Amino acid sequence: MGIFHMRFNQWSVSTALLFALSMGVSLPVLGHDHDVHLLTYIDPPYVYEEGTNQSGLAVLYMRALMARAGFSYTLDIVPPKRALLLTLSSEKTCVFPIERSQEREAKFLWVSPILISHHGFFKRPGSDSMKLRTLNDVKNYSMGTYLGSGIGEYLRGFGFFVDETT
Repeated sequence: MGIFHMRFNQWSVSTALLFALSMGVSLPVLGHDHDVHLLTYIDPPYVYEEGTNQSGLAVLYMRALMARAGFSYTLDIVPPKRALLLTLSSEKTCVFPIERSQEREAKFLWVSPILISHHGFFKRPGSDSMKLRTLNDVKNYSMGTYLGSGIGEYLRGFGFFVDETT
């Protein structure tokens, strides 16, 4: 499985979101001479920008993980779908945090969980016209998500209407 898998697994966290690593393609890592190219997307409080600096819980975790493993890296914030596509087509490239799904399972080498993810449906308080008790209760409504969202892909697979944004 290689050094990445072995060294990252030494620092485990019991959580549900993972970062994925693509190692099998022989394209250069966007011209950088670093061990790993990290890709992420804006997802406060896990990933956000403060001026020109990247910050957030997941960013801090990944910086500590890279330092502990002794890897040099670059970190770029891009839209989620682009992060997935670049990770699939570029060597030594990771995307984080990313939700694990059956479709994504075979495409990535899953290295380490870093966050817990919970999803839910919300309605305006006092809105009695909407009775939300089961997943099927929302099937006739439009749901919004971002392009590349694992939960959006999951719901679309069950026939839900999912409106995506970038």
